[in-house]
Amino acid sequence: MAASDLRVSAARVEPGQRVTISATVANLSDREGTFEVPLWLNSRLEAAQSVTLGAGARETVSFTVTKPAAGEYQVRIDRLLGRFEVAAPPTPTPTPTPTPT
Repeated sequence: MAASDLRVSAARVEPGQRVTISATVANLSDREGTFEVPLWLNSRLEAAQSVTLGAGARETVSFTVTKPAAGEYQVRIDRLLGRFEVAAPPTPTPTPTPTPT
């Protein structure tokens, strides 16, 4: 199996927004095979999908993740690397309260 064409749908999102991560997986052998495709975020296994491919076949595998906290996330599928950032929403500027005269 070999993976190519890693895509991360957004480089920056707010907490709770979805990020779709996809890659093309190819069966390099001359026989049908079933492959486990893991998605790693920050060196931790986030999810995995099992895909069965005929000899020489290719298929796009997609994962959708949502992270509730701000931070930077390193993405890995097979040897492919990417990243996205969950940025805290901007703090609203307080409206000044008028002082009575």
